Amino acid sequence: MKKRNTYMVLGILAAVLAGCKDPQPADDKPSSVDYDGLVITEVAANDGQEEAASWIEILNSSDRNMTLSGLGIFIYDEYFEGKKIASIDNRTLLAGRRMVLSTEDEGLVTGFSSSADFRIVLGVSADAPIDCFSRSEAGISEPHARYGSYQKLPENDGEWKVTSQATRKMENIDVKPNAIWMWSSHLDQWIDNDFAVLKRMKQLGYDHILLNYNAFDDALKVEKTKSLIAAAEEQGMLVHAWIQCFYNGGKWINPIEKIDDKTGRSLTSSRNFSRISRPMAMWLISRPRNFMTTRTLLPEVKNFLAWFILVS
Repeated sequence: MKKRNTYMVLGILAAVLAGCKDPQPADDKPSSVDYDGLVITEVAANDGQEEAASWIEILNSSDRNMTLSGLGIFIYDEYFEGKKIASIDNRTLLAGRRMVLSTEDEGLVTGFSSSADFRIVLGVSADAPIDCFSRSEAGISEPHARYGSYQKLPENDGEWKVTSQATRKMENIDVKPNAIWMWSSHLDQWIDNDFAVLKRMKQLGYDHILLNYNAFDDALKVEKTKSLIAAAEEQGMLVHAWIQCFYNGGKWINPIEKIDDKTGRSLTSSRNFSRISRPMAMWLISRPRNFMTTRTLLPEVKNFLAWFILVS
């Protein structure tokens, strides 16, 4: 009897140590179901932010429909050891389609954080994985960005990567982030701690900074802007200036709005936009031109962007 118990303990230990790259044999799955091709493709953590959700994306990468029954999501982290945080029963996942389990709709009963190591298991039990994601086993030591995720690229049999932009319910495509918008009010934040924010953005893959034109308003801002540009160039990043053309005097401007002279009320319907008047068009064109003639753009600034945004 003692010998049998020893074998059972060793068997359970082997299952736990198997890890994500060595799933249990098919005998550990429901005998009548073949889950080959059922994979976890994306994982996002809320990192304690109330407005953000933790969610897990699962893809049926096979060419056949699957009925998912008796499955669950299990988590290993600093708080839980194989806790079941989702149940999947009697759900059909069509070939090539994906499903998302999220804390938003209580598809997951608890969230998790990307700031520490964690392991997500999809399977019949925590010890019998069909597929799983482990941050440490994937060779990832950093949290993902606020709106980012961990993604498998390519989806079926690729490697896990940390991304700055999640692709929930969409195909994971390895697209390198290109540029990030920046307001002049962000200058202090980006300069603090030896440009820690700027360096972090470079690590996330951003190569361009689109800096609002108010960063050139006065001498103090210009000095900060100069230091930002110099630090960006050291990181291999380019700084570009941009202007809001539908914005003046602290207010947004609707270029097609018509006002009733008697009541002072707007006559413009959001469903019946008229064309922009010629005077307004000429004023819009003059905005970037006037900016260029009244303010000195630093020679280090690579481009000037006129941003036309319509606010109705």
